[in-house]
Amino acid sequence: MKVLVVEGEQRVIRILERALKRIDHSIRIIGTIPAIFASAHWLEQHGIPDIILMSEQVAKEHQIIDLSNDRINATVIFTVQSDQFTFYAFRPGHVERLLPAAFISKPQEAGYAASLTAPAQVKTVTTQAVQATWRTRFLVKQGQKFASIETAAISYFFSEGRFIFFKTFDSQKYLVEYTLEELESMLDPQQFFRINRSLLIAFKSVEQIHPYFGNRLKLFLDPVMEKDILVSREKVNDFKMWLGQ
Repeated sequence: MKVLVVEGEQRVIRILERALKRIDHSIRIIGTIPAIFASAHWLEQHGIPDIILMSEQVAKEHQIIDLSNDRINATVIFTVQSDQFTFYAFRPGHVERLLPAAFISKPQEAGYAASLTAPAQVKTVTTQAVQATWRTRFLVKQGQKFASIETAAISYFFSEGRFIFFKTFDSQKYLVEYTLEELESMLDPQQFFRINRSLLIAFKSVEQIHPYFGNRLKLFLDPVMEKDILVSREKVNDFKMWLGQ
């Protein structure tokens, strides 16, 4: 299922994406927009998704959405620790019925309704309550034995050749049989962040942060890594938001 998300906060989008993957790996967020006003342009550029998920916060902020009667196809609620997020789900062809007539008829919005009412084959969405539970421990091999390592003890996950390892805060190194993409969907996004293609770090592992050329950041982690640890240019803004959330 292809999903368009109406939400401006990247942290919330990341949490939503991981929650959806836990429901069904075939669900894919193909785009995000900060407000429903931007949907006409997005749909013209990218086509019609299967479903649109709009956060309750966005709906309240813009105060233009009619959430009465049957115009919302479903309400999706999911909880992450103490936070609860609500998204309204509806079919692309129903967007214009959620907006005031005065808004649709504005000259600068010409073609808006036509863009949104294009026929779309959508799957039926039912109301779901999703409790996102994050991985709390990993079973790893230690010599001829197995050991269970708590996630809270892990400083970072990293790729080395074709393999993925993690290192604990006491500098123990273990092999894991997951990709970094899979690990991202398992770990609490408030505690772990993927800073580049090969490194997924814990919040508690960051010792120092320094500016680096090319609008990047250089990190010093605990335990120390031998190579330079750089936050990818495209990840810098999200990384700063993650540190401050």
